[in-house]
Amino acid sequence: SAGAPAATVGQGNGGHAEVARYPSVVIGELRRALRRTGSTHGEVVVRFTISAGGQLAGVTVARSSGNQSLDAAGIATVQRAAPFSPIPPAAGRDSWTFDVPLAFGG
Repeated sequence: SAGAPAATVGQGNGGHAEVARYPSVVIGELRRALRRTGSTHGEVVVRFTISAGGQLAGVTVARSSGNQSLDAAGIATVQRAAPFSPIPPAAGRDSWTFDVPLAFGG
């Protein structure tokens, strides 16, 4: 994760709050993209990188659910959610990587 920590990038325009909210915005976009998986249930941790403009730069399974179809559903969820909101300029980074647990059939 290249880029300066948000704490060192000050523009005095509320940018810090926007940067602090960004992970929650991304999680909300993922939740809207979740689909039911029938009776199959479990949790997969997906790792994905968002570029500055909000494009999906890569996605992989960080921790498998132990079920190949659920792992595939996790990757599909991230792909469906893209493109994401652009990274706030105050973040001072050109990409942001997330590890997010996605629960299915809960």
